[in-house]
Amino acid sequence: MKRVSARWLLVVGAVCAAVVAQASRALAQTEYCPATVQSTAAVGVRCRCGPSALWGYVLSALGPRIVSGTIEVQTDAGWFSFPFTSVALTQYAVHYSSPYVAYTHNEYDSLPLYVRFPEPLKIIRLWVETASAHDDAIFNWDAHGTVTCQL
Repeated sequence: MKRVSARWLLVVGAVCAAVVAQASRALAQTEYCPATVQSTAAVGVRCRCGPSALWGYVLSALGPRIVSGTIEVQTDAGWFSFPFTSVALTQYAVHYSSPYVAYTHNEYDSLPLYVRFPEPLKIIRLWVETASAHDDAIFNWDAHGTVTCQL
């Protein structure tokens, strides 16, 4: 009888350990810049890819914060750089669903921002070149000052 009880306790202990391990999940996130450009779109033209003199963009990050910095842009008309100052990245819930899965994911984005170029052009690529942040409780970008971001 004691032998059955010991096996039973071993089985119950293993099941409990498996349930606890499955229920607790690790959250490992890494950021290489206080902000990234999430999306861009030409404004006032039929194709969102341009050419246009007015372009909209959205900044994004893995947590809420206020960001400032510069964006580098490669276009079919040459290279440009422009600043963004004190842009709030705030949380909103994005709902995903398919026939197989449904879930909600929190994202942290700016409202749409706009930049006007001297002539209509097409953007080849753009990225946050330098950035700083404050009010960042998750990644503590405040302590790093202005950083050069990876392309």
